[in-house]
Amino acid sequence: MTQNQLQYFAAVRRYMNFSRAAEKLYVTQPAISRQIAALEEELGTRLFDRSGGKLSLTPAGKIFSDGADGILSLMEATVQKIRDLPRNKDSIFVLGHHRPASDLLFFKALSALQEKITDVSIQLRFANSEILASEMSSGKLDALIIPAFSRKLIQRRDYHVTELYQDQYYCILPSASPFASKSSISLQDLRGTTLYIWDYNDDIPDPPLISTIRADASAYHIQYIEKPEEAIAMVSIDHGVTFTFGWHYNLPNDLLQLPICDAPPIVFLLVWRKTGFPENFDSIIRFLLNYYHTEIRAELKGPHDPQM
Repeated sequence: MTQNQLQYFAAVRRYMNFSRAAEKLYVTQPAISRQIAALEEELGTRLFDRSGGKLSLTPAGKIFSDGADGILSLMEATVQKIRDLPRNKDSIFVLGHHRPASDLLFFKALSALQEKITDVSIQLRFANSEILASEMSSGKLDALIIPAFSRKLIQRRDYHVTELYQDQYYCILPSASPFASKSSISLQDLRGTTLYIWDYNDDIPDPPLISTIRADASAYHIQYIEKPEEAIAMVSIDHGVTFTFGWHYNLPNDLLQLPICDAPPIVFLLVWRKTGFPENFDSIIRFLLNYYHTEIRAELKGPHDPQM
């Protein structure tokens, strides 16, 4: 899911007309249609009802609309705060993060950071762990947030590496599943179930949960998928299950997520340089460490995630 897709969705919803939305966004109508179709395919459900000659939101579209507005508002407000900061070369801090832009917990931390520290401009870089580690090595990043199972990529003596926070794994499953009434689920519950999991780079150890599952592979029907979003789409179609670390904010309305009570936690690391690090960047590192260790940790124990 991309920011463009969210913006295209918002425009079509506003005008209830693909051509009118395309005109307002200065893009072609087929371009918007393709992006909305890709978004619906990723979510596994229709967002717009195209029958009857008049466009309208489906029930899933109405739910997605509320979430999309919140994500776009938070992203736009955060980006604006960043743009309002001074733009001299010495005050630009480039932060890499492996998680997608819809990770609201990260954007809350970033928004609080912009309120607190106003003399440094922050640029964001979202990519997978391999790309971020490479860019950190080449000096394109000042710091990055990376899952601990990717530690091998950042094993260098000139890096500071510290635990930033822990999150838990969730099982994504159909809302019609017999487990839907449970408050959590266990790997024992899932024995005999089709599991959609994605392959990781051979140079990186598997995440802890995937290692646990592979060690007992005969107990499950494992299907390997190239991308996490494809795994979610397969759950909508074929009614298996898949996994995510951290709360997934934009699931189709025919899916739900339950914490996996016997899965090991997923640990995230903050990485920054020991040398050549400008003094005015130290305050950003200190703020992130303090914020994640207090505010974010409290949120992870909130209503949607009662057990870290």
